[in-house]
Amino acid sequence: MNNSTRILIVDDEPDILSLLALHLKLKQYEVFKSSSPIKGIEIAIKEKPDLILLDVMMPEMDGFQVATKLKENEDTRNIPIIFLTARTQTEDKIKGFKAGADDYLVKPFDFEELEIRINRLVRKKEDIPISTLVLPYPVQAASHKLTKWIQSGVEFHALKIQITNVETDLQPIKEDLLLAVTLSVREKEAGQFIFTSSDNIKDQLLLFTTYSDLEKYCKNLIQLFKQNNRGKADLKILVYPRQNKKNRTAQELIQKYLS
Repeated sequence: MNNSTRILIVDDEPDILSLLALHLKLKQYEVFKSSSPIKGIEIAIKEKPDLILLDVMMPEMDGFQVATKLKENEDTRNIPIIFLTARTQTEDKIKGFKAGADDYLVKPFDFEELEIRINRLVRKKEDIPISTLVLPYPVQAASHKLTKWIQSGVEFHALKIQITNVETDLQPIKEDLLLAVTLSVREKEAGQFIFTSSDNIKDQLLLFTTYSDLEKYCKNLIQLFKQNNRGKADLKILVYPRQNKKNRTAQELIQKYLS
């Protein structure tokens, strides 16, 4: 993102409002801010920012009501909205998305995570390819990278990740999984990852990793997914350790777990 990206922050807590505004300005975003939801709607209509960061719990009008009004207005309905809230209940998240929110970030949050989400939504709005997410390698490319691990004797493990209990459209849930993987990979800098999926199996992904503490990694990934997914979907992760000890080629390994 560059300084042409314009962001409106609406939050009635002065400390959070000031901190967010300062951080985004230092990152060269153009920032508008309001502690009043009513004034925030007026600014959104007048300035038409590229994205709105919207608190949920506010006086006068809560964030759900603000989002509904913005989505009802012809001038603001296409502006992406990220809810910033302490609410963690799935019902609250669903209510937020029904009100028109495009994403949902639970306080306290990481500024780098916030930037990933801002970048994703602004690029999506502008139809720019999203480069901030860890996107799955095509099977052939993943096989090529995995072959190098096998040839060099690197110890690696396979994680078969399945999205289960999907009650809504799968695509946004899959995007939430990609975000969770992105955040988990960023937190585990010591590990290396190869992430792939099959065009024929939409609810299943495969991750090869050199990260040693698999239990900790899986718990972290599931927690990130639960915090951020837009429905009541769950993750099922099957772990296959020490795949470098198996007498199989990279392509055979990938096909085995994606079949």
